[in-house]
Amino acid sequence: MSRLDSFFVADLDDPGDWTFQPILSAEQQRQLLRFYGTTTNALRHRLNRELGVAARAFDLEGFLHNLMPARCSEDDIRMAQRLLMIQEYSAHRGRAPAMAAGGTVSNRNQSRWKRWQPWLQQQLLAAAQQNAEQSLLWRCHLVRVPQQWLGSSAIAAGMRQQLQANSALQSLQIEELQLELQQPTPGGLDWIEQAHYQELNRISAELSLERTVIIELIRDGSQLQAFSDLAVAFALDSESALQSRLHYAHPTLGQQILQLAIGENAIRVIADSAQQRGMADCSVKAFRLWRRAGSSAPPWFGVRRYVPTLIPWGVFWWLRHGLKLKR
Repeated sequence: MSRLDSFFVADLDDPGDWTFQPILSAEQQRQLLRFYGTTTNALRHRLNRELGVAARAFDLEGFLHNLMPARCSEDDIRMAQRLLMIQEYSAHRGRAPAMAAGGTVSNRNQSRWKRWQPWLQQQLLAAAQQNAEQSLLWRCHLVRVPQQWLGSSAIAAGMRQQLQANSALQSLQIEELQLELQQPTPGGLDWIEQAHYQELNRISAELSLERTVIIELIRDGSQLQAFSDLAVAFALDSESALQSRLHYAHPTLGQQILQLAIGENAIRVIADSAQQRGMADCSVKAFRLWRRAGSSAPPWFGVRRYVPTLIPWGVFWWLRHGLKLKR
């Protein structure tokens, strides 16, 4: 991947850590957890309809209940807020300002945060609502929903006995009888394989518009924490339909490369640079596109706040990024 293909420059796109807390009020956090609860119940009913007895046999209801987030982490919320700034300002060809000297006691920083916080709260809550069901569903198929849920050996043995006992078929010798029983809808890694292919197409489409996207790195399929394990993807190389090399950035991990292959009834991590450097606890099981909250422009500061359209701000964005990338 050429650096000119990335359209991401950390020095320009990352505003740094804005330490004002809480970003979401206590009531908003409770509202978010209630939404996860209603989404979990709706997903449980949906899987019961789609999978029938398999959903009960593998206790998807209990799994979803344990999967549901119990609290919101301030660190995860703050990291998601920072990634949203990177994504949304880049999408609108702008730059989120870094915190000025003085920190939280600076009047300039306080006035900026006062304008920023309502927009960030709306973006965080809307993004969580758009992504909650898929985050839960991916983990269900990764951990609990099997590809072939009904044992076939006992049924095959019974069919063999009935065929051999049938007088019309006694002259036939049945040497081998095999059954392959599948769910009425794709499940398990079959579902992940199809969903992953669709996600790669969506990520490629977003990146082709020369803007960064937020992705969810699923490291532990049996746990879900709101806004956990998000990163900014800025380039994607697809070696084949089901093997991809993802270039992503994270304020703590820095720029990393993840190469993942899905197929042949398995998910294989070919290369995970964060794992190899000991910067992450466990390898990624899968990744998916984090859906954008909306297309509303973020708040502008400085001169652009007063003349948002009279000056070709997008041209300045391109010049700054072009000069940085060519160094």
